[in-house]
Amino acid sequence: MQKLKLSELTGLISKTLNDAFQFQTYWVIADIAGYSLKTDKNHHYLELVEKGNNSILAKISAVAWKEGHEKIQVFENETGQKLGAGLSVLLQVKVDYHFQYGLKLVIIDVDASFTLGEMERQRRETINKLLQECSQYVWLENNRIVTKNKNLDFGVVIQNIAVISSAQSAGYEDFIKTLELNQAGYKFSVDPYFTVVQGENNADLIFRTIIAVFESKKTYDVLVIIRGGGAETDFLVFNHFDLGRIVARYPLPIITGLGHTRNESIVDLMAHTNAITPTKAAEFIIAYNANFEQQLNLAQQKIVMKSQQLLAFYNKSLPQLNATIINKTRDYLKDYLESLYRLQRIVTQQSTANLQHKRNNLIGISSTFVSKPQIIISSKQADLRNLLSNISTFNLQFLKSQKSYLNHFVSLIRVLSPENILQRGFAIIEKQGKIITNPDVIKMGDDISFRLKQTEFDVTVNKKSK
Repeated sequence: MQKLKLSELTGLISKTLNDAFQFQTYWVIADIAGYSLKTDKNHHYLELVEKGNNSILAKISAVAWKEGHEKIQVFENETGQKLGAGLSVLLQVKVDYHFQYGLKLVIIDVDASFTLGEMERQRRETINKLLQECSQYVWLENNRIVTKNKNLDFGVVIQNIAVISSAQSAGYEDFIKTLELNQAGYKFSVDPYFTVVQGENNADLIFRTIIAVFESKKTYDVLVIIRGGGAETDFLVFNHFDLGRIVARYPLPIITGLGHTRNESIVDLMAHTNAITPTKAAEFIIAYNANFEQQLNLAQQKIVMKSQQLLAFYNKSLPQLNATIINKTRDYLKDYLESLYRLQRIVTQQSTANLQHKRNNLIGISSTFVSKPQIIISSKQADLRNLLSNISTFNLQFLKSQKSYLNHFVSLIRVLSPENILQRGFAIIEKQGKIITNPDVIKMGDDISFRLKQTEFDVTVNKKSK
């Protein structure tokens, strides 16, 4: 069996591979799993993988030297994206084996269009998924995406604003500064909801922050989602399906100012208004309020103009109306004056007739007053004479009758007097000085007295029976 030193074996491998791949280059599709850069030498070190069914199918290291570094710079300029982990890339490579550092791929070129196309493909797939699974609040009209959020109406003005942004974002500072320095002097109330707004893995944080705005129960006019500029992949988080879904159905109008102009993210498409940058979002709000103020001013101008027109018209009409009123008034006064004369004559005649009639009645009544009392007095005098005669006649009979009536009561009183009762053998019973008529009030052992005709006894009750 042949025995080799390790250096001899690695040298053999190097010769074999270099002989096989020395003049060959390959375009390879891979995902960058790891990445580092030595800035002093502009050397790039990558860990490339191929994924499938939640597992890694292949893995290899890659490096870019001077030639590859220049191509990477071109790639970053075209895509606006720094090379880094998480990207899908199409690389032109050649195979290299070094007896000390092992097998690796040397990067010669990077296809920028592939990476952009891959991101756009994923974006399109997410949009189609939203259209299919969320058709109640995401749909197409004339090949244009429409959402429930887009169909919401802003209030009359926008004043109370909820803002989702990162805490240290320059975009948030630009947004606030633009609102505060607006030339119209509008006042705004802004509540910040700070979270991480970049990195594809932070979609859940943004999602929960959007929910937190809703659960605050505060009355906001709009929700604004903003962040500053950045690389293309920094915005991949806003292509997340769950974020697109919640924005599309959110009950409050959403304005986005995500700071990139290359294309619209899915959140931009689902939101009510895409203002592109934080500053533009603030300017949109100011312009919206200014438009309302302008409408008010136009309405005011129309009211003033209409008032002036009406005043001019009525000023012109007043002299004619004044003349008409004077003429009509004269006619009415003339008619009513003639009516008054007629009424005066009628009243005079009727009053004279009524006065004559009443005078005749008064004369009749006065003659009655003169004769009637004499007749009444004569009649009453006759009645008095008859009454006096009757009193004289019946007086003696009445007195006699009343005397007999009184004698009857005197006899009755004598019969019922206690002395008469005692003479007939009855007794009067007393208890404590009071005459007893109810035997129930007398108890055993009570001291009582009973009186006969000429004798009174004091006794104690020893026995009581019915």
